[in-house]
Amino acid sequence: MNAPPVLTTAPSELAAMDDFDLCDHLWQLAVDHFYESGEDEEEPQCNYPESLYAADLPDHWWTAYGVHAFEYDVLAGGIRQFLDNHNGLTNDKTSSAFRAIGHPELAAAFDVVGGAYIAFSKARFPEDRELTDEEYTRADSDLDAELLKEGEEFERIHKSLDLRGALANYIRSNLTLFTI
Repeated sequence: MNAPPVLTTAPSELAAMDDFDLCDHLWQLAVDHFYESGEDEEEPQCNYPESLYAADLPDHWWTAYGVHAFEYDVLAGGIRQFLDNHNGLTNDKTSSAFRAIGHPELAAAFDVVGGAYIAFSKARFPEDRELTDEEYTRADSDLDAELLKEGEEFERIHKSLDLRGALANYIRSNLTLFTI
């Protein structure tokens, strides 16, 4: 497990932050901690190697980082963007983070979508050979269709929630964990 960053921001400053700023502040601390660690890889396993680093931090730090990163990606490009950016490597931790902030229904829906992504990724990237462009395009289209089908419930639940508000409440309720 990676040594976590330490939140040193004054309590009065934290109290003055709105939900987004508080979540973004902790997310940025985790990102900066990754780059200061010198553990960035030359060929990372996903688009955001800091996510894999954060996934190896204590659970409360992953929750703060992961839910905020999830919201960035999903609001920017949908669930597929989050899954593609992380290659499914953080699915289990992300599901646990949703449960930690009090949303097991989102975790369950995410597990279905994440499972479909992993299953279809095996078809897009078989270990025994490289796909032709036509085969890859077909496998990618099949993944899109499956995510659309399986993602309806996820989208319905996600749109009904204030994840950043829930995350901010989680952070505020657990501030002492971030300061030790």
